[in-house]
Amino acid sequence: MKVRCIKITNPHSGRDESPRDSWFTVGKEYLVLEIYLDPANKRSMYRIEADNGVTPVLTTITDFVIVSGDIPSSWVAMQTDEMITFGPSAWMQPGFWEAFFDRDDNMGKIYKQEKIKMNI
Repeated sequence: MKVRCIKITNPHSGRDESPRDSWFTVGKEYLVLEIYLDPANKRSMYRIEADNGVTPVLTTITDFVIVSGDIPSSWVAMQTDEMITFGPSAWMQPGFWEAFFDRDDNMGKIYKQEKIKMNI
């Protein structure tokens, strides 16, 4: 699934910060790595790799439009409490993202392997 950034909203102030912030650029296309739907808190987010090509960031869906709606065959759906996540099952294991951001080499390899599957 691919999306194009159409605006950049500051998550704290709600103000439009287009055309660029430290993570994304308006007009640029991005690969969606995961989708989070949290109806209880009225939040819908994409996980997208930032412009630095390294950091997977959670960002609001409303700042993007879908360019390609093809869902990777490696994705699964998982429900926890009142939230639903769509993405690679390996990333949904408890503690995956914490270990990834703590620079666990094994989690980094899993991240790269799953991302490669999505680009096919």
